[in-house]
Amino acid sequence: MAIQIKKKVCACLAAVLVPVLSLIPASAAGGEQRFEMTQDEITYYGRWEMLSGGGVQLNFQSGFEVIFTGTSIAVDVAEVHEVSAISEIMYSIDGAEPIRIAVPSKGENLLASGLQAGEHTLRLYAASQVARLRIAGLKCDAGAVLKKVPTRKTIEFIGDSITAGWIGNGYENWLRHCYTWQTAEKLGFAYNVVARGGIGLFVRGTDIYSMSERYF
Repeated sequence: MAIQIKKKVCACLAAVLVPVLSLIPASAAGGEQRFEMTQDEITYYGRWEMLSGGGVQLNFQSGFEVIFTGTSIAVDVAEVHEVSAISEIMYSIDGAEPIRIAVPSKGENLLASGLQAGEHTLRLYAASQVARLRIAGLKCDAGAVLKKVPTRKTIEFIGDSITAGWIGNGYENWLRHCYTWQTAEKLGFAYNVVARGGIGLFVRGTDIYSMSERYF
């Protein structure tokens, strides 16, 4: 009799739990959705290079924007490297003040979590002229989707170290403080920055090429 009662109790619990569990989002169970950087929904700005395997290398102050759904997002880094200026990115979620970090390692690097469920916008850029981060993909909650950001007017800046974000010794020399970023933000434009320290317009400076040779 005791065995029959236990069987009935288990059957009742199963009947209750199965429909309840079906209502829990996959992300709650720790799942994730991975997207390659070749997704059409990702909008790129500046100069970048697509890599084999669906990754991307950001150059100069290039970057991208994308809308994602869910509560978290991470970048999947393609290779092992030291934490230095070469791995620095600048990013913001939903228009918040940009954050500057040196992405620490190969694999998944969390950018945001605990967001309110729904749509969010990620903006991510190489933080300085020497940053050359290789991103293999994006990781979001299971069942997440990507959407393209609305099209905006785009302005492009070309130049030298000042355009690249160099202010001077003793200052924070990165994209957030550069006149290029601030100008585009004030105008509400998307923007491209193609700049390198020590380059001349036609006469070569410390760079082996001039702007007219390298940029066009």
